[in-house]
Amino acid sequence: MLLKIGQFEEFMTFDVMIDSKLGYVSRKMLFPINYSEKDVLLELNKKYPELRVIEVIEDHYTLLLK
Repeated sequence: MLLKIGQFEEFMTFDVMIDSKLGYVSRKMLFPINYSEKDVLLELNKKYPELRVIEVIEDHYTLLLK
């Protein structure tokens, strides 16, 4: 099957380090392609104020099928 242009969505994958009751936990999270590490931190603090985010690191470019 051939894929047509426009059937993909672009994201950046970020490695997010969270301080939990079990210690530090690392999670991969997808955000819009134009987000910076600071934008991700602000977004997480706004949506999930209970999370204790330690560090956000830009990981890699990701294409997902729609």
